Amino acid sequence: ALTLAGGQGTRLGFDGPKGMYILRNNKSLFQLVAERLVRLKELAGSNCSLPWYIMTSPMNDAATRAYFAENKYFGLPAEDV
Repeated sequence: ALTLAGGQGTRLGFDGPKGMYILRNNKSLFQLVAERLVRLKELAGSNCSLPWYIMTSPMNDAATRAYFAENKYFGLPAEDV
């Protein structure tokens, strides 16, 4: 899976990476994608590896990496993110 996540959420009124923006369901955009990937892995079988490449920018790379680590990669293996 590939997510282009180099933008900031300024047009959304959010001071941070757009993928960290919290929607009405109290989940971030990153979390929603991660939950779908977790479900795909379940459907494919436990031995399945499903890498998720997230393209960031120099402006938001550190914040994005920290967000995933703080949220335990939303249930995905860290080596797949």
